[in-house]
Amino acid sequence: MNGYCGKLLKVDLGSGIMESVPLSMELTENYLGGSGIGARLLYDLLGDKLKETDPFSPENPLIFMTGPFSGTTLPSTARMTVNALSPLTGLWGEANVGGYLGAQLKFAGYDGVIITGASSKPVYLCIGADKSDLLPASELWGKETFETTDLLQVRHAAGSRKPAVAVIGPAGENRVLYASIAHNKGHHFGRSGMGAVMGAKNLKALVVSGSGKIEPADLETYNMVRQRLAGKMKESMLAQVLNLFGTNCGTDMGHMSGDVPIKNWQQGEWYDGISALNGVAFDSVLTGRATCYACPIACKRVVEVKEGLFKTEEGPGPEYETITSFGTMCLIPDAAAVSKLNDRCNRLGLDTISCGCTVAFAIDCFEKGLLGTADTGGLDLKWGDAETVLKLIEQIAVRAGFGADLALGSFRLAEKLGGEALNYQSTVKKMEAPMHDPRAYHGMGLAYATSIRGACHESGVSMAVEHGTMTLDGIGLESAYPGQSSENKARLVQLSQDFGMVFSTGALVCNLGGMIYDQQDFREALSAVTGRSWTLEEILRCGRRIWMLKRAINLLRGAGAEEDRLPKLLTAALEEGGAAGSQPDMDKMLMEFYELRGFDAAGYPTAEVMCGLGLEDVLESLIKSRK
Repeated sequence: MNGYCGKLLKVDLGSGIMESVPLSMELTENYLGGSGIGARLLYDLLGDKLKETDPFSPENPLIFMTGPFSGTTLPSTARMTVNALSPLTGLWGEANVGGYLGAQLKFAGYDGVIITGASSKPVYLCIGADKSDLLPASELWGKETFETTDLLQVRHAAGSRKPAVAVIGPAGENRVLYASIAHNKGHHFGRSGMGAVMGAKNLKALVVSGSGKIEPADLETYNMVRQRLAGKMKESMLAQVLNLFGTNCGTDMGHMSGDVPIKNWQQGEWYDGISALNGVAFDSVLTGRATCYACPIACKRVVEVKEGLFKTEEGPGPEYETITSFGTMCLIPDAAAVSKLNDRCNRLGLDTISCGCTVAFAIDCFEKGLLGTADTGGLDLKWGDAETVLKLIEQIAVRAGFGADLALGSFRLAEKLGGEALNYQSTVKKMEAPMHDPRAYHGMGLAYATSIRGACHESGVSMAVEHGTMTLDGIGLESAYPGQSSENKARLVQLSQDFGMVFSTGALVCNLGGMIYDQQDFREALSAVTGRSWTLEEILRCGRRIWMLKRAINLLRGAGAEEDRLPKLLTAALEEGGAAGSQPDMDKMLMEFYELRGFDAAGYPTAEVMCGLGLEDVLESLIKSRK
């Protein structure tokens, strides 16, 4: 099984039993890897219990999965996924991370780890090539992610080689609904609350080390494709600016086009703020660059704030999503302050997108009189007040004071407040939208509405195609796609989702450096690694199968057409800025999308669609659920 180790580690935290189980060829051929295999495993493990399983119950499996490219030296392929039912949305949960964990897991001889049950006491899982152990973690419980990482890397170092570590902080232990899992400090499984699932299982960390090697099936073709991609990356302007300014490289252009959300999505431009938060502005705190396994781009920032109120030790710097969720969304025009807020979220184990959006929502409600000091424990919430935001982050992680409400996310807080407050939350399927405005790029609006895990810009590749930074004419996306138009966007999103299920979440290519790939590069690389001669048609069909299975999981959990909607906040026309007056035509795009997908009015796929993808057993479950 070239590209795969051929086995999974299955861990029952309740009994402490661990066993190695084979990874079947049927799974790799039909679901490829990553969250594709993760979705099939979750569906099979839960069976008839899928509908009623509580995300915090021991029955909710937590599944870490690599893909066939994990551990290879193909550029921008250091990703892996973790999957479970999400406590934030109650639906399919998925988070993706770079760094070194995926490669180390493959080098240890495993394609994935299936964790079931819950431990009666805190434990951590130590995985090696020869032996795996569940070890006591009571002395680690309550510690922040950086401290825990340092302790475990020293404890389990093999000479000068440190293991890859993935840990939760206080937020995960306290089941904050959007708690993250931190890997080697600067990489995060951020979205959908997977850290809270770990906390519910009393699992503090994974420690992984291995010394194996991944051998491609066709070494000659593999080397040819790898060298071609390396040449493209060397010449790529995008790769160069990602190295210079990180993921914050496009903030100025995004502001001009209306792509950057400002003041809880209600302001169209903010020139002074953007100039204080763009890539150049963060040079004032930049001390270095970091990267993921075998990636030449080095887009990760290393920052330090040497003095002042927001003094921060040298460590991982904020990404674009954090800079905007706390910077532009909360109107904090200060690189030092945002670096500090990012550092505290990283150490406490919080998804910065959901956290920043929830705080921005609370500030907005306070300004509009929908919240008062009686609700906030005496805190005055004001735009631009980084000190108060810092206090809120600390409260959220331990669910103290007003932080207990904020820990639920903006949708549940809006429900609690009721009435007008519901108009100012920015969630799809209860998950806060990432920092790209669908009024600037209408296809992004449809992608958010129909994304499986909740508002998401990464589960497909429509954003890159719509922005013009990725070319996929070979799969039928040869047209130009003007951002502020709803024409042809349904086909764009549908095909981008199908391709992305294999590209981004199956083979696990990073969507940043991955923009240098075209469909032929990807097809040849996938064939060379696995030894199976993939066609583009087979790739799209596999992606469609994965997407439809994840969709079916949501349908079985009760989320259908009513959940395929954008909140009012993201569709109301702005009066100024690059997207002024623009509104995505969601009704038109959804109608066309449903037709392309073969959905009925309730958002369910037809029997013909499901049987055509080999999902007859899933179809049977859907039919039973509707009786």
